Amino acid sequence: MPAVTSVSSTPSGPADDRRAQPLRLNLGNQRKRARSLLKAARAGDPQAMRRLATRVAGGRLQWSLHHAQLAIARELGFTSWAKLKAHIESDNIALMGALVGAAGRALEAEIDKPLFVDPHARALAGKNGFELHRALRSTTWPPNAAGPAPEQSIITRYFDDALQAAMHSDGSLLQVVLFNAGMDTRAYRLRWPAKLVLFEVDDAAVFEHKEPVLRRQRAKPACDRRIVRANFPAGSWTSKLLAAGFDARRPAAFLVPGLVHRDPATVEQVFRDLDDLACSGSWLGADLAGLDTIHSVFRKPLLETQPNLIEMPLERVERGLRWLRDHPRVAARDGRVAIVGASKGAELALVLATTFPDLVGPVVAYTPSSVVWAGIDFAAPGAPPRPARRRARAGAGQASRSRSPGSRRAFRRRRPSAA
Repeated sequence: MPAVTSVSSTPSGPADDRRAQPLRLNLGNQRKRARSLLKAARAGDPQAMRRLATRVAGGRLQWSLHHAQLAIARELGFTSWAKLKAHIESDNIALMGALVGAAGRALEAEIDKPLFVDPHARALAGKNGFELHRALRSTTWPPNAAGPAPEQSIITRYFDDALQAAMHSDGSLLQVVLFNAGMDTRAYRLRWPAKLVLFEVDDAAVFEHKEPVLRRQRAKPACDRRIVRANFPAGSWTSKLLAAGFDARRPAAFLVPGLVHRDPATVEQVFRDLDDLACSGSWLGADLAGLDTIHSVFRKPLLETQPNLIEMPLERVERGLRWLRDHPRVAARDGRVAIVGASKGAELALVLATTFPDLVGPVVAYTPSSVVWAGIDFAAPGAPPRPARRRARAGAGQASRSRSPGSRRAFRRRRPSAA
């Protein structure tokens, strides 16, 4: 992939002192540049014709948009327009997440008895979306790269039903706002009341990909669909939503996905903004982990024996491993026990391998981090977790480690006390 750089056109000193800056490209701007170049060439502009002739092989009397796009791509150091587009898309987190979501919805529609059917998801995901989906699913537990993520399909269907029920309850809700809309096609695949206005809020790069695909699909929305190019929750999304025609005097349904992954300050700001924007009778949908889940009977045994996962003594796990290794029905290979861990458990598995190399043998770690992150305090779900900076790296059959002096750890080994 070429390194795209930009140099300031107004020097602040000698030319040698000017440094190249990495350039974040925008696909919409590059499309506009290509159209402008083509228009100038067709009008006989000698500079535009020279740019095309230099970067597109063969002299032509008739230039097309394909040639102009190829010239723009090559000016930026890419061999084709497709590679320039792929580079821009891979540099945008919002777009990557939207493509993965579309791939999951497409796979859901293709299984027996799907929870929902999105007829446009496969086209919206495209090749990049399915590649990203496969790469992501191959790192999760259980590894199920071939199918959709069950939890995402369930959440999608749940909010499908919840939105429909809210809309058709008394007919007063005629506005819907979908934040982080991504490649969502509820405007097309669900039945909506007459005169309903549906706003999709997301990064501009998402709509630069989404709108051309929907046009090629000849998709027709079942409501008045309006797009709002704005970053959420950061950015001036409220003013842009109002500019798109949102009526703050009328009740609306707001669907806010992903709040469970946001920090407390961001969540509080989102609710403050919504409180300023929404009027009485509005509806809110969000996925959050409630206290009923945190304090459910299924977690009771864990809470009674280990109230939190902050500085959990490694010796507790060591005793269990030694008991398992020495059990008469266990044939431990080379006197060591194999460990499989996922997510936080993967971090623990790597730390155990580095701490007890004579006890822990092969390690399978699904989605670990190179850093053991902050612990999880179940007893105080609202309290900020303490940072942890203990690192572990997987090696051949065992792991090595490095420590930061004075660091606090999610997992720790007790030091023997002085007699």
